[in-house]
Amino acid sequence: MQTFLAMALFNTGQHHEAMQILLRLLATTSEDPHVRQYRRAIETYAQDLDDTV
Repeated sequence: MQTFLAMALFNTGQHHEAMQILLRLLATTSEDPHVRQYRRAIETYAQDLDDTV
């Protein structure tokens, strides 16, 4: 259901929130070894998409 929520948010112009949901979903559910390797970084980025540091 999180995927559909993200799509709905995107369609209503709430791109930031949609991206956060999708990144968190990816980080917590992916079995891909490359995604799992960067899980912490993805979750950290999802917390503050505007942080460039």
